[in-house]
Amino acid sequence: MNAEDKTKITVDIYGNQYKLKASTSTNYMKRVAEYVNEQMFRIAKGYPHLDSQKVAVLAAVNMADDCFRMNEVMEELNKIQKEQQATQAAYDKLQQTYNELQQELANNQEQMKEQAASIQFAADQELEQLKQQLDQGKQQQEQVKRQLNQEKQQQDLLKQQLDQEKNQHMQLRKQLEQEKQRT
Repeated sequence: MNAEDKTKITVDIYGNQYKLKASTSTNYMKRVAEYVNEQMFRIAKGYPHLDSQKVAVLAAVNMADDCFRMNEVMEELNKIQKEQQATQAAYDKLQQTYNELQQELANNQEQMKEQAASIQFAADQELEQLKQQLDQGKQQQEQVKRQLNQEKQQQDLLKQQLDQEKNQHMQLRKQLEQEKQRT
């Protein structure tokens, strides 16, 4: 900013007129002058025997102390802000990791559902095959039972026939013996 752009103002500080030039607004310059004026009157009220130069020096010391304290507060605030930014960055990273893990969990759950459905389908098919095999086994068993029954019936028939033939054979023998005895 050049000299032409500076604002000029006359202010009253501790009963004296001062012409000021600054690159800020007139309102801001008035507030600064009022603050210095208040500081000087506050010190003069507390120490009425001091001359204006000593009042000005003490006001300057108090304002410098305020400035240093404010700088310390600003440094602390900057430190806190940096810590908050670091904490926010860590939180954002954790949030991103959390979201990624949530997505991974959802994907894993979906895969598990699909696998479970596939396993269930395969198990159902295998169960159905086993049922069919069991039914076939039962049918075969029934068929074997029928065959065994038929064979038993045939065996019984053969036994009866054999018994009949034995009986006939015995009768024939008896007849032969009787004939032999008659002759």
